[in-house]
Amino acid sequence: MKPPTSSVPELLAPGGSYEAACAAFQYGADAVYVGLPSFSARADAPNLTPEQLALLVAHAHSLTPRRRVHITLNTLAQDHEIPALLEAMATASDLCADALILQDLATAALARRNFPNLTLHASTQLTAHNLHAVLALRELGFSRVILARELSLAEITHITQHTDTEIEIFIHGALCYAWSGLCLCSSLTTSRSGNRGRCAYSCRQAFRADTAAPAHPFSMRDLCLLPLIPQLRNLPLASLKIEGRMKSPLYVAAVTNLYRRSLDNSLSPAEQRTLLQHLQTIFSRPTTTFYLPDHLTPNAAIIDPLATGHRGAPAGKILAVLRERGQPWLRLHTTLPLEKHDGLQIDPPGSGQPIGFPVSRIRLRGRDLVACPAHSTIEIPLPPETPLQLLTPDTPLYCSASQAVRRAYPLQLPRPSALPGLHPYDLRVTLAPDAIELQAKSDAVAELKPCHEAQIHFPCSLPPADDPSQTRPALHKLFSRTAPFPFHLNALELHDPDHCFAPASILNTLRRDLLQQLHDVRQSARAAIIDAERRHWFAEAPTPSASTPHFILKIPAHLFNSVAEFPNAAEIILQLHHTSLDNPQPATLFRLALPLITRLHEEPALDAFIVRQLELGQRLWEVPDLASLHRLRALAGDLELDITADWPFHALNRVACDQLRQLRLARRVHSPEDTLANILALTPFAPTPEILVFQHSPLFISETSPLYSAHNSPILHLTPNNRNLANALTLSSHRIDNRAISIHDAPFSALEFHTELLARNLCHFRCDFSFSPPDTPFAQIWHDLLALRAPLPRRTANLTLSVLP
Repeated sequence: MKPPTSSVPELLAPGGSYEAACAAFQYGADAVYVGLPSFSARADAPNLTPEQLALLVAHAHSLTPRRRVHITLNTLAQDHEIPALLEAMATASDLCADALILQDLATAALARRNFPNLTLHASTQLTAHNLHAVLALRELGFSRVILARELSLAEITHITQHTDTEIEIFIHGALCYAWSGLCLCSSLTTSRSGNRGRCAYSCRQAFRADTAAPAHPFSMRDLCLLPLIPQLRNLPLASLKIEGRMKSPLYVAAVTNLYRRSLDNSLSPAEQRTLLQHLQTIFSRPTTTFYLPDHLTPNAAIIDPLATGHRGAPAGKILAVLRERGQPWLRLHTTLPLEKHDGLQIDPPGSGQPIGFPVSRIRLRGRDLVACPAHSTIEIPLPPETPLQLLTPDTPLYCSASQAVRRAYPLQLPRPSALPGLHPYDLRVTLAPDAIELQAKSDAVAELKPCHEAQIHFPCSLPPADDPSQTRPALHKLFSRTAPFPFHLNALELHDPDHCFAPASILNTLRRDLLQQLHDVRQSARAAIIDAERRHWFAEAPTPSASTPHFILKIPAHLFNSVAEFPNAAEIILQLHHTSLDNPQPATLFRLALPLITRLHEEPALDAFIVRQLELGQRLWEVPDLASLHRLRALAGDLELDITADWPFHALNRVACDQLRQLRLARRVHSPEDTLANILALTPFAPTPEILVFQHSPLFISETSPLYSAHNSPILHLTPNNRNLANALTLSSHRIDNRAISIHDAPFSALEFHTELLARNLCHFRCDFSFSPPDTPFAQIWHDLLALRAPLPRRTANLTLSVLP
């Protein structure tokens, strides 16, 4: 395999397992991204143990050119997990990770404070969708930003032209229906948080609407930007990323090989077709270029409502179904070579599930074959349980597993014994007639402290050496043997004025003792960092006193009529939409909430509106994320503003809360996926928390409307077709601000826990109508909340859980 070149963006491949990561390097990846057993956004992937990660980093750094390993700590941590998060970060630092991929602002803050050697990359889970997001993340210490997948080529180009921050984009793999980092569906319906790596893939479920056939209205095609690689190669992008940490080493080998050769311009059209067929055989769905060519890409080019699983490579068509003495046989015409033990499947229209069968025999004109070439008419036996009525003539046939493809990507794992330790150490050896003195120093860039030292003084009697010229080579060879300690010898300094001879048996013992001491010093330094942070963040906090509720209203500006409808509101927040920026109310009476998503084409009108409001004296604002905060402050200049933070900031721990405080945000809204226990634990920490007592929580916030051909209405009432669900799930999808919002059939409310909340001075109760349908009885709900009557029906999501899964 041709080594990667430096004139094109980094090719970043997934390493869901040690074998997959090694396959990525073998087939041309410049870097891999991998997860540890905890705090990984793919918690169900095999992930890597620290021992495997140490081997992988050593392997990557030993290759020519040097390859890189990025570690994903890209989930949200609850408050009780901060010590474990510190341990994971210390492990990443100790293992010389080339970068950390992060979502939680707490992780970034802890890294800057304790592990400044670690390079920080902002995960796509941070929903960076415009230039302001990139600039804000850079100010927080991120050197690279992984952009949201929804962005167009024009938007990506605009960002790269206005920042020198490294930009990374996805080029291949599975797509989420919702904007990454904003999806609440799995968490609020199954208590498996996608923001914590436990996504239940709710968007892949089949749904039924009224009497219509079941479909998959949220199931996205897979991203494939292979046709656009020539354009992407010419952009100043730092990295092109392949999704797939749940995929096999074979898949990683094939997809990495395809994109490596495409980036290097070493593929003929025929070779590209062949490699694409390989990849389709291993795993494939129908593909899309998503919104990269144009932010107005039609839904039908993005969603595949018919099926969700692996299709395979087109392999021919069915000619007939035969029966011989009760045994069904399939006669087919192939367009690909086939051999015994391959897998075939069809996708009956509307079923949602493919029908697969193995190639257990191949019969050609009465003769049994081990393999057959393409364009053959053959017969294969079918398993007895095959639904023969679905195997109709001319039905497309797919190859879903191929022995030949498997053989095309052999995997060669590195020998652990051949890999150097991760940490270089310098050694000074002093030999004297009456003693041996060893001094070791490890001061590599990746160390937890600037310098670690170990020293041994061993009194003994050393005779003269027979051949002093052999002393240095012998010492170098001996002290290069560092296993099981994570070191490799970098430099050797010898002081031997009397030309002494030191026996190997003594030196071996001293070597082990020296490296053990050096390792212990490193571990002690690591433990001291973690212990100091634990004491800093978990010092005993005062218990808040009881209080009375203050009800805060948030409602779309264009749906708000008058204050009289909402008496006794401590504050009224008007949600701004790009589609209705005209605000008829006096600017300074209410807090204005900026839109959740602002694309490049939406920026001029929003900026003009903000400037106009600032000139009118508007000082009360709410922002949903870092991008909006940066935009607002950039436009406000030196003006002093009162700004609050909405729930997409995801402050689930005290360190993240402290980050919001340092950003000078006055209040924060708790995440609707949080638990009551965690909310109560964060009570003493600024900014002041607001509790959602009413919200049609957005399960999905998407650029793409559900594709459900049986309904043309903007509101779709969908119920799941999956009988295995513990509870029925009904979604209502509608358009808000040119985006598809899918909400639950019952609103979220924490009001039934008002006694516990008020006892802890959690008294700012928010009624949020931001995502509610326009026919919602806003005034009636408000009056019920003031009387402490929780809505019926309602959902409390994860509030009763002790921890968030």
